[in-house]
Amino acid sequence: MKKSGASNRRSGTTAAAGSKNSKQNLVSQKPVKKKPKAPLKTRELPVVRDQGAVIEEPMSQVTLKMRQSQHRELSQMAFDAGTTMRGIIMRALKSKGLTVTKDDLVDRRRK
Repeated sequence: MKKSGASNRRSGTTAAAGSKNSKQNLVSQKPVKKKPKAPLKTRELPVVRDQGAVIEEPMSQVTLKMRQSQHRELSQMAFDAGTTMRGIIMRALKSKGLTVTKDDLVDRRRK
């Protein structure tokens, strides 16, 4: 007499899980193929003028995780400055030496 939950040697499943449906699921499972990573999301930027030269460059998106308290503080800082959180971050990057043009600082929110 088998105990409930004892191993079923033929299918490799336990007696409790040895129902007809679970056997079919074991047989029908195929190796999972990983999907290739999607390319970076880009969208075309209108012509950018940098020191008289015309540059066309696609935009790229960055996701940033931060503590909620930092998010609230950044949001309040942007509100007080009358700009966006993106604007605050771009100005901070510019202060650290990243090339940031006037067009990069334009508020692109829909009006």
